[in-house]
Amino acid sequence: MSKSLTIREQMKTDALSRIQRFMSNSESGVVLTAEEEKILTRLIYTNALLTERKYSSEQIIEKVKEKFGVSQWTARADIEKTYTLFSAVTEDYKRYTLKLHIEAIERKIVQWENDKSLAHLLPKLYAEKTRAIAELPVQLQLPDTPAPVIILDIKGSISKPDITAEQARAEAEEILKHEDKDITDIDYEEVKKDE
Repeated sequence: MSKSLTIREQMKTDALSRIQRFMSNSESGVVLTAEEEKILTRLIYTNALLTERKYSSEQIIEKVKEKFGVSQWTARADIEKTYTLFSAVTEDYKRYTLKLHIEAIERKIVQWENDKSLAHLLPKLYAEKTRAIAELPVQLQLPDTPAPVIILDIKGSISKPDITAEQARAEAEEILKHEDKDITDIDYEEVKKDE
């Protein structure tokens, strides 16, 4: 019996994460492929329809199908991807803006701590800094690369094994017993450090 193993990355998830990095950070160095640019164009169009708030999901699916010539399943998935993409990009922008705001407050605090005439305003700055920190969106750590999809391509025929489950367990236990003995029988030699 011959088996071949193929590992293929999930292209759809990878494309979405690359598009997200492209949209979130202009200096990320991500260059979109032609296929990813098509997906991004569809997602921007879908987002425009969603933000108008005058079409139902089914109407948006029909519009995306007509404009781009995709299936209803792709159009439906585009709606899901649009929510994922634009919510993440919006959170990145909000996080960036709030971090700048917090840094400005911290500079003012340092400046006003040394000025006795402005010291009475420090509690307000501390309170504003606390509110800004509380508003920071939680950053989810997305993996850089998606988990691979393993596709088994089995050539030949698969037959029922000639061994029972109990026999296989017994053989496995026997192998494990021998492996444990090999590990414990190793002699170690002490090495003294040079002084």
